[in-house]
Amino acid sequence: MTSQLFQLPAGQIARPIPTLEAGASLVLAVHTMREEGVHHLPITENGQLLGVLNQQSLHNAIGSGVDTHADVAQFITDVATVEGYRTGGEAFRQLESHPFLLAVDDDRRVIGIIDASSFWHSPPPPQRPALVGGMATPFGVYLTNGAVAGGKKGINLVLTGSLLFTFFLSGKLVTLFAEPYVPRTAFWDIVIQLVPTALLLATFRLMPIAGYHAAEHQVVHAIEQGEELRPEIIRRMPRVHPRCGTNIAVGITMFTSIWQTPWVKYEDVRLLVALLTTLFFWRILGSFVQKWITTRPASEKQIASGIQAAEQLMANYATAHHRVPNPFVRIFNSGMLHVMLGSLLAYGIASLVASCFGIPLGSL
Repeated sequence: MTSQLFQLPAGQIARPIPTLEAGASLVLAVHTMREEGVHHLPITENGQLLGVLNQQSLHNAIGSGVDTHADVAQFITDVATVEGYRTGGEAFRQLESHPFLLAVDDDRRVIGIIDASSFWHSPPPPQRPALVGGMATPFGVYLTNGAVAGGKKGINLVLTGSLLFTFFLSGKLVTLFAEPYVPRTAFWDIVIQLVPTALLLATFRLMPIAGYHAAEHQVVHAIEQGEELRPEIIRRMPRVHPRCGTNIAVGITMFTSIWQTPWVKYEDVRLLVALLTTLFFWRILGSFVQKWITTRPASEKQIASGIQAAEQLMANYATAHHRVPNPFVRIFNSGMLHVMLGSLLAYGIASLVASCFGIPLGSL
């Protein structure tokens, strides 16, 4: 079992350890060490490791008669570190000259502590990111924590954008051909405007992507709750997730529909009602739409895709050089740029086809 630990990333072998930000008082540091049962307390600044407070540091502080409310950063000492993506074997060799190591990423953010006892037990479960997002694609599940990703990425995300645009465009075509036969009244104008969105949602619900969407949510719930990634557990997880983009889309649609529909002639009244209605009901309606429209019970294949994406995500997380992404990496890994690219490609193809039939795409 020890030989297996030598092959794992050091960040996965490391045990979690509490940290304290510089500027905290010495008495708070002592209280934290007692409560958490640790002899070494990493001190950080903006999340980055500065050093460690240990028992010798406390002895020196007591001997100097320092005020117990003094800044803890005055008493830290240097500490040996190992990058979390290094192997357990590399960490073990460093322990020949150090009693313990702190596993860190390339930004010197603390992952955990490693000592000799870390190599005397079975491999711990993979470390998991605290928050995970994702996206359903036509061919599987994509997951990310912003810094790393797993599952169906790249072209799969681009195809998601193309597929969603195609669904919406199909609804616009239905509207275009049906409009001459629909009475010109305020009621039917609203109905016609809702047809593309309704057909988009109906088509989405009938396609396999709705099952992958459910699997994505269920796997994210399992990761964030610390559950094992077993099919029988994943099936028990909710299909509705509070951070799903469906909620945002529903909120925007609710607001614009109430505000722009001339049900009263006073625009400021419509704006106020739109704001209040959206504020109180967007999550409730978003959850309803998630459960009954944008997801459906996932098949075994779709659940397996979610589990595979989660396992890849956690494997990449264990060997990540940076666990906190910069804004540009986070935006790229969100998949939204890929979806936008896919939508633009579908729009370009649709424009070419429409021009061949003499239909200006702007009329859609």
